[in-house]
Amino acid sequence: MRKRKKSRQKSPGRKFAIITGEILKDIKTAFRAGLSVREAAAVVGISKTTLYDFLTDNPDIREDLQTLRATPESLAKMAIFAAIEKGDIETCKWLLDRDAKRSLEKERIALIRAQKQALQIAGNLDDGGEAIIDIAGHWARVDAYFNGGKSDGEKQGEREQ
Repeated sequence: MRKRKKSRQKSPGRKFAIITGEILKDIKTAFRAGLSVREAAAVVGISKTTLYDFLTDNPDIREDLQTLRATPESLAKMAIFAAIEKGDIETCKWLLDRDAKRSLEKERIALIRAQKQALQIAGNLDDGGEAIIDIAGHWARVDAYFNGGKSDGEKQGEREQ
């Protein structure tokens, strides 16, 4: 007969650190610097689970910390606005270029979605003859659109000169 091993009692797990006023102050400083929960926990020296649990149990503090976390981005936006108000042309150009790139990216994504839908429709038609799509021609037009009317080869030639 085999001897049965005694069943071990499971331990309740690792005890969580108690978040004291000093630790909370350090957490606030980390969030004010724009750190994520994981980064803030590492800087303060507690586990991310402990910090998440603390934030779940304290919704008022969680809301305050979320506000603090937005501080660096808000300050950056305010600095950009202040520079534009002062007439900083380079900042104006940068912002307009950034917005134009975002707009073009949205249009590019819309074109890709339309292409996928066209390919799906073409695949579902019985008489494939009418649904032939010139994919190469389409992408050449897309590339020309995003390169200011010039093909990739023309753009590369300009860069080399």
